[in-house]
Amino acid sequence: MFRAFSVVLLAFLLSARAAYSGGLETQPSAERHAGDRAQRLLEVLQSQKITSSYARALEETVATRELSGAHIQAMMDAMLGERRNKLVKLELSRAVSAGGKVALPYLLHELERRKPDEAWRNRGRPEHHVYDVFFEPFWYLVLSVGRMGKEAQEAIPLLKKKLKTRGISSEMEASIRVALLNLGDTSRKNMDFIIRHMKERTEAGKIAVLVMTWTGAAEWVDDRIIKELCERLGWGPGEYDEGVFAALALGVMGERAKSAAGALVTLIANADSAKDDFHIITFNAALARIEPSKRKAALRSMLKCIGHQGPRALGGTAVAMYHVAMSLIDEESKAEIVALLDDPDIEVVYGAVGMLGMLGFRAREAVPRLMKLLSTSADVMFSKAIAGALAVMADESYVPELEKQLDRIDREASENVREPLKWKDVRKDIKRAISVIRLEESMDD
Repeated sequence: MFRAFSVVLLAFLLSARAAYSGGLETQPSAERHAGDRAQRLLEVLQSQKITSSYARALEETVATRELSGAHIQAMMDAMLGERRNKLVKLELSRAVSAGGKVALPYLLHELERRKPDEAWRNRGRPEHHVYDVFFEPFWYLVLSVGRMGKEAQEAIPLLKKKLKTRGISSEMEASIRVALLNLGDTSRKNMDFIIRHMKERTEAGKIAVLVMTWTGAAEWVDDRIIKELCERLGWGPGEYDEGVFAALALGVMGERAKSAAGALVTLIANADSAKDDFHIITFNAALARIEPSKRKAALRSMLKCIGHQGPRALGGTAVAMYHVAMSLIDEESKAEIVALLDDPDIEVVYGAVGMLGMLGFRAREAVPRLMKLLSTSADVMFSKAIAGALAVMADESYVPELEKQLDRIDREASENVREPLKWKDVRKDIKRAISVIRLEESMDD
């Protein structure tokens, strides 16, 4: 069931809605409601309990872009804490960067007082491993300012200073140099370092590609980097194989990377033959961004792959969906996914529901359509999928309508002699969605 996307990955699901509607309330009442909601959001963030309600609070706060110093501090504390999954930290770094000028003083303060590779040195290991950066608080700070782009130009002198840290790892140096390029420091030294390590296929070059993907690098990227990324296309074992992130990075660059379209088409055909879901999802998403004429077909193929797995869409598939949602779903792709809710192939529709749930509030315009699908669904698993998506997409104005669905579900449970217990599970999922929307959930079931 696609609720799995929300349960397993909801702690770092993408994107929140732009604002809450006041409905039929008077203006003063609406303002009081907004104030109460803002306070609840802050309290959930300060709790640092990574639950579905925390994920929703995080993304809703980011979407409104009404982040105070208290919001930023709460997110920074969670991001820099030791006991966090790397994908949760990635999502928090994205959330902090959305704070813009409000977040920048907090980021500068932490960048100043922290050292690159500090966690690695504290562990006392003689050799630096490529993935050691995932455990470095400093690295997530670099990602946050890098994602902010030229809005964070004030960080350039400090990042240059950190490059002079004695014994800095090449992986951390690559990350800082990509961030500097994003901030507008397009010095030859930065470009030469990145291109050299990409050509030599070093671990630093690999990390540079990851950072390019996660910070949205595009403006400064030239044909040399695109050429190197095209040469990395392919696939290998593991979540972070070079071919996948080369494809994601090329997708971030959009039509500028059209030269990769032919190779991606071939790779998609090979992945289809091998039934390699992780690569089918990522390669199609990249192709949809790179070649607009293939967008609909590529996204449909991606969604069918997701939908084919139904309740088994966990593990690598869910992680692939996360990376795609985080980096590649732009407004055009999102609109196409919403339109594919009307596709005649139920697997495509399942996949669309799952991806919209991963997008969260970014896809809030699809909520009326999902509510209609829920109200007419006679399929248990499809209903559960929609309930899971609505938990992270719908605002409080939809709660009364969701509560009405509970009566319909009760009728389905009493009339459906074959699956009464399963319909009761749907009821539980809808109640859980209401609880998440209201920020009342305290733990994941």
